[in-house]
Amino acid sequence: MFRKNIKLQFILINIVLLLLVIIALFSIKHLKNNYNKEIEKTLNTASSSVQSAYHLWLENLKVDIELVANDPVVINFTEKLLTYPLDSSILINNNTQTELRKYLNPFLKIHDYIGFFIISTENYVSYGSMRNSNIGTKNLISKDYPDLFDKAKKGEFFVVPPIASDVPLNNKNNFEKELTMFIGSPIKNKKGKIIAILTFRINPLKDFSNIAKFGTIGNSGETYVIDKNGFIVTQSRFLKKLKQDSLQVHISNSETFKVTNPSSNKFKENSIKIKNQYLPLTLAAKNVLNKETNINTEGYFNYLGTEVIGFWTWDEILQLGFITEINVSEALNPFYKSRNIVLFMLIVTIILVLLLSYLIIKLAKKHRLKLVKINESLETKVHERTLELQEINATKDKFFSIIAHDLANPFNYLIGMTDFLSENIETVDAETRDELILKLNDSATSAFDLLSNLLVWARSQQKMIKISPKNYNLKELTDTSIKPLINIAKEKNIQLLNKIQLNKDVYIDQYMVSTVIRNLVNNAIKFTNYNGIIEIEAIKNENIVTISVKDNGVGMSEEIQSKIFKIGEKVSTHGTNNESGTGLGLILCNEFISKNNGKIWVESIVGIGSTFYFTVPSA
Repeated sequence: MFRKNIKLQFILINIVLLLLVIIALFSIKHLKNNYNKEIEKTLNTASSSVQSAYHLWLENLKVDIELVANDPVVINFTEKLLTYPLDSSILINNNTQTELRKYLNPFLKIHDYIGFFIISTENYVSYGSMRNSNIGTKNLISKDYPDLFDKAKKGEFFVVPPIASDVPLNNKNNFEKELTMFIGSPIKNKKGKIIAILTFRINPLKDFSNIAKFGTIGNSGETYVIDKNGFIVTQSRFLKKLKQDSLQVHISNSETFKVTNPSSNKFKENSIKIKNQYLPLTLAAKNVLNKETNINTEGYFNYLGTEVIGFWTWDEILQLGFITEINVSEALNPFYKSRNIVLFMLIVTIILVLLLSYLIIKLAKKHRLKLVKINESLETKVHERTLELQEINATKDKFFSIIAHDLANPFNYLIGMTDFLSENIETVDAETRDELILKLNDSATSAFDLLSNLLVWARSQQKMIKISPKNYNLKELTDTSIKPLINIAKEKNIQLLNKIQLNKDVYIDQYMVSTVIRNLVNNAIKFTNYNGIIEIEAIKNENIVTISVKDNGVGMSEEIQSKIFKIGEKVSTHGTNNESGTGLGLILCNEFISKNNGKIWVESIVGIGSTFYFTVPSA
């Protein structure tokens, strides 16, 4: 029968552990899904904010260029320029060109435009410009984006994405890979006919790149823009790192490079550097050039070779791709912390369940063996012994019921809080989450303290703790015992006074009596109000030394005094600062003092305080 019960208990324990693991795994999965949704929302918001800022910026530019394109003076200059023959020297050296430049120059400077073009709609040749080298040649926009001129012919405003510049923009000799961009608008004569196209040149390293910085996220997140060829056309947040690590080995004056994955370079271990244009595009760059809008929360490698989470979309108006990325490690850091808390609580719970199950089975087996021996050796006293065993079992069951109840409380709290975190992770702020984590830690600590006292008590019951009495100086022993509690007392501003004289020597087991002193003083701290006093004294009477621990705390009733040293009674209460107790401390004190040939008792008045006394042999 006993073996069947053991087998049944073993099966039940395994079922409980399996359920705990399933609940923990489900909670972790739920947490990750919630965090992924938050990340998606953050990336989408950052990207949308940057796009909206660009479109607002373009609206302002549109107002500028349409104002000039509709200026009668500019229209008159344009009509005159178009009458000249297509000869560079003639177009450059005429009063109309000079007067046009003088007229537009103040406006360009005020609005921070680098230059302008007046382009023929028939052959796309530049008839007017701030630079002589551009005049009389086919405009560079027609090479990369000829379709935009078709928009102008239809009377529409257009924007040219960043392209390779034909002239130096930043006072640099090497402008081969410098970027430039334009906005354009048609010029109409008085009859409303489109006669030419006006464009303003813009430096993309200024406003254009600065707008992308609105999409910066945390320590590693950024939003950047790429053109139809996969080249980044805004300034990278990590430009310094790129140059230091030589990850993009061909960064130019304009700080543009192709958005490729350097981690795909199979030869980097052999110190062979391959230019990044020969490496594959990153996942985000590849998909955005296919004009896809999507998000990846599983992780991929960006142009730094770092694993990131990213969102990308293609903007048809700007003809550019927008990519917002953040390092996986930073994005999922809150999830990792929450996951580790859940796993820690799971491990602690499993250990506690296994230890408690072992103790229950061990104690049950011990009592059943004792019952068998009593029945075999004392058949004549069956009735008397049966009553005795029934009382022992009743006490044991009550004790286990108390312990199980005290252990269940912190476990219920742990499970409740982890369920709360998993269900409300989207709405719980950082401060509340930290507070819940501290409460979870307190609950786990309370359960661990109870289990520690239970293990000491169990060892005592199994006679695994052997008494080894020696002569000790009582004052020194007391100082050593209460030293770990001094800081705890200070937290409540309690005076902890050891008034024992130096000449008091006792014959005791050091471990047991130190445990008793520490338990009594710790209890006194719990039940003493702030600014209280705890006094430890000793009186010698012949061969007996009586030690007292006195506090001016809350005190206790006579009913509680009658129960605190009994194993079958539950009297564990909370302290003045809501400190939790295990309910086993005084039971251990009673047993340890008995083993040292002494006794222990208490005198207490509610609202006045308590004094615990115990005796030990003198040396």
